Amino acid sequence: MSDFVRTKRGVCLNCGKKLTAVGVVEGDTPPPSDGDLAVCIYCYHIHIFDGGKMRNPTVAEIGEFRDDPDLLKVMKFNELYNAMFGGRDADIRAGRKDTRS
Repeated sequence: MSDFVRTKRGVCLNCGKKLTAVGVVEGDTPPPSDGDLAVCIYCYHIHIFDGGKMRNPTVAEIGEFRDDPDLLKVMKFNELYNAMFGGRDADIRAGRKDTRS
């Protein structure tokens, strides 16, 4: 994942943080396209782009992508990012309230 594409400002459906960019994992078509996945960098919640908006995945969709190697790479990136830059997980481990929005 080396390229990032700015998106219309969205909000994570789980933690409520503002989301303004998505990373391109593979291919040369910048997201978001319908069916593309987005993972919140703060809480790791998975979203599906659908009609220009983000929605929660269905149970069937979760079964389809839960072992996807590209998704696992993104999740690992988020974990490393949060460890390096004091993300939500670091705040929780340190007992601090997450005040970013």
